[in-house]
Amino acid sequence: MTTPLYFDAFESSLGWCAIAGREETVSRVVIGCKSRLQTEDYLQQQLKTSNERIDIREENWFEECRIALQNYASGEPVNFNQFTVDLSHLTHFQQKILRLVQKIPSGHLETYGKIAIRSGHPGAARAVGGALSKNPVPLIIPCHRVVGSSGKLTGFTAPQGLTLKQRLLDLEQLAIA
Repeated sequence: MTTPLYFDAFESSLGWCAIAGREETVSRVVIGCKSRLQTEDYLQQQLKTSNERIDIREENWFEECRIALQNYASGEPVNFNQFTVDLSHLTHFQQKILRLVQKIPSGHLETYGKIAIRSGHPGAARAVGGALSKNPVPLIIPCHRVVGSSGKLTGFTAPQGLTLKQRLLDLEQLAIA
């Protein structure tokens, strides 16, 4: 029997968003959807990959996280490191990469190659990109702060793709060379 997975969908200036998790642990974040229905569908698709499902819908679940996401979307600085995230459904390599990316502070960019080197896997930039594509909690783990070696925007699996990635960087006032 699985522990109930709570869910909350809400509007923000980035579009519809959702958070899902158990107790005080965030399992999923969805950002940038065009409607509540698209948000719910996108979340369900993500959960299929880890054999999870939403057992209970509870509005205002984990209100502190919802408020932080809404504040971020409004351009306010937010420290997402205060939230515990569940990465247990990911491989060891994916978890390692995401934990490194979680440490990238607002206002800074890293390249896939530099993350690969810091992880102890030089030359594994593509594998880093693959790990980031599995990020279940964008913004909390700021994968949008990782760019190609030329500084070019590459890869972003959230709805709206690279357009949303650029919006997030614009919110943080990060210029892409």
